This record gives sequence, C-alpha cells and structure tokens, in this order.
Amino acid sequence: MKTFECKRVLVATDFSEASLKAVRQAAYIAQKNNTILHLLHVVDKHYESFSIIDPLIFNKSFYDKFVEKATAKVNELADSFSNEYQIKVYTHVSVGSISEEILLTSKALHIDLIVMGTHGYKPLESLIIGSNAYRVLSKSKIPVLVLSEEAEKSAITKILMPININVISRYKVDYTLSMAKKFGADVSTLVVIGENEEDEIAKMRVVIKQIEKVAEKHGVNIESFIKDHVENGVRTIIDFAKENKNDLIVLMDEGDAQETGIFLSILSQQILHHSPVPVLSIYPEHLGIDPSSVLSGASGI
Repeated sequence: MKTFECKRVLVATDFSEASLKAVRQAAYIAQKNNTILHLLHVVDKHYESFSIIDPLIFNKSFYDKFVEKATAKVNELADSFSNEYQIKVYTHVSVGSISEEILLTSKALHIDLIVMGTHGYKPLESLIIGSNAYRVLSKSKIPVLVLSEEAEKSAITKILMPININVISRYKVDYTLSMAKKFGADVSTLVVIGENEEDEIAKMRVVIKQIEKVAEKHGVNIESFIKDHVENGVRTIIDFAKENKNDLIVLMDEGDAQETGIFLSILSQQILHHSPVPVLSIYPEHLGIDPSSVLSGASGI
C-alpha cells in the first residue's frame, strides 16, 4: 500500500480567483516537499466546420494568439510564485479539453499529485462540483486535491481524516499519516456513525485504537472523535472541520466499489464543493489496492 510521496505537483489554472488559490496551495505543498511545481493552463478547444459533409476541422492558427497571451501570463505567474516560495516552477500551455489535458499532462510528467480549484454549477451547485474537476477526479490515476470557491488554506497543520463503518474508508490511514508526518501536521480522526448503526460503535472504538497505534509508529500526534446517530454525514464533516480548525480533509472515495455508507459519490461531491478547506480525494487504486480486494472486505489498517 502506497504512502504519501510527492516529487512532482501539477496545478491547473485559468487565472480565476479559485484557480489562483489552488496555485498557492500547490506552491506551499511543493515548498514543504522540496519538489517541482508544474503550472498548466489549457486553452479550451473549439472546432469549426465549413461543411455539413466534411469532418470537423481544428483550426490551429485561430488559437495561436490565445496560446501566446496565455504563455506570457502563466510565465509571469510562475515567476511570482517561484520567487515567493523559492521553488522550481515549470510552465505548460496546451490546447484541448481541459480535463483531458490535465490528465494527459499528469501522466506524461509522472505527477504525484494534482491540485485544482473548482466552480459550482447553478442551480445544482449544492449537489455537484465543476465538471472539469469531476472528470479529473473520476479518471485520475493519482490523488487529486481540490479547493472549492469557499476554501481558504495554504498551510497544512491539522488534517481531518473522516472514517465510517465501511472498511474502504480506512485504506487512507497510512497515506494520511505519512502525509501528516511530512508536513509536521496533527491528525483528527472523525468516526461518523449513522442513525441505524449503533451496533458498530464498540467495533469502531477498537478501530480508533488501531489507528492511534499506527499514528504512534509514524510519530504523528492524533486526536480521535466519534459522531453517532448522524443524519447528514456531509454536514457533520464540514461543521467539524470548521469547529476543529482543520486545514485539509482527506477522503477515500469509494466510488463504484461500494454502494453503502456515508461516502457515496454524490456525497463526496458535496463535501468537495462545500468544504471550507482543501479536500484530498483518493481512490483505492491510487494506493495500489486491487478493487476486488476492497470488495472482499479485507482490513484497511
């Protein structure tokens, strides 16, 4: 099972306020890990067709002026953050689908972590995150850190690790603790137990003890909390992050691997969209875990 390792960070920017927050967060992570920051801007691709019979034609020359302006702007941004954080920043400008270019670039550059901001879409903004972020989160082969428009953090000193009764949510323990050690951060374990799951409380207390032992091995300070009879897991996690002054939430997104529990896909999206702090989203596959072993219920600690 993989632990946190960050040699190359990729951040996408469209120069909006939300994406600039993401650049600052990525620069902080690169600084703390003494690593390289790759700054990407994607000129969104459009096609022109001059005939209803001919295939769609990509007019490259049409985009040259946009690429030229974007290159100047992204280089200026890179110089600013490189000087402020004393890190190496490489710039990339491409033309294409934003989510596809982020994913292709992350693969080509052997990126360890993708950072991006997101914008909600009205009138469903309470239910979904921005489409580009969603596509990247759904298809990325590596962890993705997302900042919503509400998120306001750079320093990572206190990480929130929500856990539910499903084994899958616990696969992120080693990764989170190794990350905390790298940043010198404390960890808050929040066990979320639903209204009809009271029988699981005793078992989850045992799980907490196991996690605390692992944290001790990592040399990480940890506090553990249980919230039971929970009606709204999203609100519980977000409210706790605010009250406990956490800087980052780490989610193990179960996706299609598990159809029960608090972290169904839509709920993960709600957390990502409404979180007051950045959210790191991980799939079991990101940690080298075979989905079939996840479904078998193997222990995640």
